Amino acid sequence: ANYGYNYGFELDMNFQASNDIMLNLYVSHLNTYVSKFDYLGTSYGNRLLSHSPQHKYGFILKYDMSKTIRGLSLNMSSNFIGSFYFEEQNNIKSNPYNLIDISLNYNIDNISISLWSKNITNTKYAIRGYQFVLDPTYILKNFQSFGDPKTIGITLDFNI
Repeated sequence: ANYGYNYGFELDMNFQASNDIMLNLYVSHLNTYVSKFDYLGTSYGNRLLSHSPQHKYGFILKYDMSKTIRGLSLNMSSNFIGSFYFEEQNNIKSNPYNLIDISLNYNIDNISISLWSKNITNTKYAIRGYQFVLDPTYILKNFQSFGDPKTIGITLDFNI
């Protein structure tokens, strides 16, 4: 490509809604462009850059429940990622997706225990897209690899 650009903005805001509730909000917007170019006899470009979603936004909510049980807190986050191209050398695009994570945390002295779940809605979302020939038909096909499904875990930290 002979020409390209990217510019945008990010806004990150923190709010102390009460003594127990902290809210973080964020939003970003990105404008990108790559000029037309040829690769292996095919024209690409004249579009957004790869792995550059125009829109991302979300929030993190932290709820301190120490008034009820000392050291207990609840965290929840939601992260939206807009659609984006996977590669400069193909025109495969992701679908937009939103991931929701949650954790219940307990901290006492030098011990921390966290029960957590990531992608609690079990959203299937593509993180990479490829284009190649895989079988004897010699037909160029699209393939995708996906992000993690819903995961649940426990984390135990002990500080000496």
